[in-house]
This record gives sequence, C-alpha cells and structure tokens, in this order.
Amino acid sequence: MEKALKFREIHSRADGIVLLNVWDAASAAIVQAQGAEAVATSSASLAWANGYPDGNAMPVEVLVAAVGRISRVCKVPLTVDIEAGYSDSEGDILQLLDRLISLGIVGINIEDGQSEPQVLERKIQAIRNHFGSESLFINARCDVYLNGIHPKDSCFTELKRRLEIYAQAGADGLFVPGLLDLALINELSKELTLPLNVMLSSSETKQADYIAAGVKRISYGPASFLAVYEGLGKFSKQQTCESKLDYAVMNTLMSKRGQTL
Repeated sequence: MEKALKFREIHSRADGIVLLNVWDAASAAIVQAQGAEAVATSSASLAWANGYPDGNAMPVEVLVAAVGRISRVCKVPLTVDIEAGYSDSEGDILQLLDRLISLGIVGINIEDGQSEPQVLERKIQAIRNHFGSESLFINARCDVYLNGIHPKDSCFTELKRRLEIYAQAGADGLFVPGLLDLALINELSKELTLPLNVMLSSSETKQADYIAAGVKRISYGPASFLAVYEGLGKFSKQQTCESKLDYAVMNTLMSKRGQTL
C-alpha cells in the first residue's frame, strides 16, 4: 500500500513525473539505478521482447511471467500497460489484475483502442468496484489521436467527451498518446480534474514545455526500446544498418519472422 500511495502522490506534484518505459528485468533495473521514482512497462516493448507484435496479441501467461521478472527487481512503484486488458470480458480482466497485483504492481494503463468508449467505461467501472480507490492507479488511455479514428476537425471534441466518460467511470489519470500540440494540451489540462499523461517519442523533446502546459506525467512508450535495439542493429552490422527501427518495422518483425532490416 505504501508504494501505491507514493505513486498517487507523485502525480499531484507541480513538476510532474517522467517515466522511461521498460520491457524486462534488465531495463527496469537500469532505469531504477538511474534514479527513477517509478517504473512503467510499454505494452509494445514488452510484447516485442517476448516475441509477439503489439496489439493484444501476447498471451496473458506470458505477460504475467514477464511482469513477475520485472517486479522482482523493482524497489519503486511499478505500473503495467495491459493494452485493452487482453479481453473484453470484465471478469477475465479482474482475474488478470488479481494476479498482477499479487506480483506487486500498483498501477495500470488500459486503452480504448478502436472500441467505442462504453467498452472501456465498463472495464474501468468493474476494476474500480473490485479493487477500491487506493490500491490500483488506473490510467485510462484514449487513442483517438494515436489511431486517427475520428476526423481531424472533431478529434479534440471526441477526445474530451471520452476523457469525461473515463473520469466519471473511476479513472485516476488520463493518457492521450498522439497528442503533442502544446496549445491543445494546455486547453485540455485546464478542463481536466485528473492528471494528464502524454507520450513523447524522443528524449530531445523539451519536457519542461509539456509540464508548463499542465502535463503531470510524461512517458516514452516504445521509444526507449527502439533506441536500444536500433543500436543493436547498427552494432551487429558494424554501423551499416540501413533501416531506422521504428514502431511499424518492429511490429512487422514480430508478425513476420525472418524479415531483415
């Protein structure tokens, strides 16, 4: 419970929190040794590290085993991205979370993806009703910008509508990957009552600009994994790797084994 309370508290600070996402015990130990206040998995990175593409494709048993290895080295709060819960059954998701909480996690990301908001709304309500209001931090991820599932002229309106639904359902934080416009972020943060999380793709992006715009949590998703493994690709080809390793390339590698860079 102490880690859970600490994780909640750092979301309320004026200077926010920066999470460099991890995918295995080694990456978690390294990030933690560098002074990380909390450790967060990236669903894409964790799936790739275990031989699966991103997109709810990884078996639950593989996820649980991977989180167990990460948790074993964590001394700081651990939050896990569970994609859409790997199921649309609230009962299945609760069973998964029972197992993950027993391993020591204190937070989750859970996303709407391509689904209507009512699907994630029901999942959040079920999780909150089952686990109460303190033991698990629910970071509700809205993918309208990331997936481009709405026309540009209505995307921001749809985003706000969905975030309100998720907040009312019991979310503790709101995650909007794909939204990087500082003016829109500033407008959104002024309307929200819950901490806002955005995802940056490079450590060169000025974190302070986003904190100043009202962001309380910055994460990097698969960017850290891609940077590390692009380095491996270059090392293995004596600095002659021709392809930049990005999300699409890595997901294809896991979907169609044997492709070369």
